[in-house]
Amino acid sequence: MEKYLEELKTAIDGLDLAGVKAVSDLLVEARQKGETIFLCGLGGSAACASHFCNDLAKLTICSSRKRFRVINLADNIPLFTAWMNDKGLASCFSEQLKNLFQEGDVLIAFSTSGNSKSILQAVRYVNSHGGCTIGMTGRSNGLLAKIAQKAIVVPSNHMQRIEDVLLIVCHLICSYIVEEHSLNVRRRR
Repeated sequence: MEKYLEELKTAIDGLDLAGVKAVSDLLVEARQKGETIFLCGLGGSAACASHFCNDLAKLTICSSRKRFRVINLADNIPLFTAWMNDKGLASCFSEQLKNLFQEGDVLIAFSTSGNSKSILQAVRYVNSHGGCTIGMTGRSNGLLAKIAQKAIVVPSNHMQRIEDVLLIVCHLICSYIVEEHSLNVRRRR
């Protein structure tokens, strides 16, 4: 247990907080413009994406601001599995984006390895269609951190530590969005 906690603390301490703030600011800008934020991930990363989708949609509500428009592409299981069955796992997210994505929208892609083909294909689709991509990944030399326009890379090669820290990053982002909004409201008074 102690080793796990030590590795988790090391990963948290190694986070690029300026990068987390930059992603937070990008999401606030997308909200202000009414752009949709799409999320995707497989396995535990799908759960993390779903959790973050929930938090962005509910925990950041403020009466004087627009609400986030967020969709987790792994949450519609019938559609996800239909694309997987007909076109293969690699296109299960990009095919959904072809129906929903509009220029300027944001994709947050979760992959602990950074090499999931379906995640990379979705990122490439959004990159080539005028959107913004954010990779949430670990330090395993995966492609996601290289092809996403912005990336939050957890400095760990352990899948569970990466997932733990990414969930903390999601909570940091939501907390920052709420705190910054409160400060901005107070400053205007």
